[in-house]
Amino acid sequence: MTPKTLKKLNRILSDALGLVPFQYGHQPRYKWTWSPELIFPIRNAQPGFKRSLGGIWLPAESGYREERQIDDDQWVVAMWKEPPTPSEWRREFGTTIPYPGNGRYYATNVMGPVGTEPNEEITHEVAHRFKDAKQKPDNVVLAEWEVARERKEKALDDRADAAIGEHFSDYGLHVRGKRSGDTSFGGIESHPPQ
Repeated sequence: MTPKTLKKLNRILSDALGLVPFQYGHQPRYKWTWSPELIFPIRNAQPGFKRSLGGIWLPAESGYREERQIDDDQWVVAMWKEPPTPSEWRREFGTTIPYPGNGRYYATNVMGPVGTEPNEEITHEVAHRFKDAKQKPDNVVLAEWEVARERKEKALDDRADAAIGEHFSDYGLHVRGKRSGDTSFGGIESHPPQ
């Protein structure tokens, strides 16, 4: 994607969904971002333990590092989050990771398939959906996301069942009137012969 195209698509999102507060710079609240650019800090755990001031043994830490938010390389709609205060940041991360004075972008659940690029039509649709979601109460949005997730999981389960059914016979396990299929195993009879 060319920088000019990306700027145009992000302009569509910012026109529909707004900009961040002025003190954080002239940037959109939502924007298309290449996933390797979306990073977040995680704690580095070092083998071993150290004793706290209260006498409790805790895992030793060696600071923080930044990791990718999404493993695959794909286009993602990212949402801007306001930075914490500088004192909160220092208390949490120290000076290991520079303070994000203009905030950070975090991945949303809106992303293009790997190997594809967003276009104007998709961007207008994304903006419309986010605008609708912002006008609904949070519990309604979460319920809709849950229904969509369940539908997606059911479709995946149905596809898996169909694929398994094509390659493996069920040996009559689902035939009405049969207990356990066509296979019988020898053994002790439960009733004495008469």
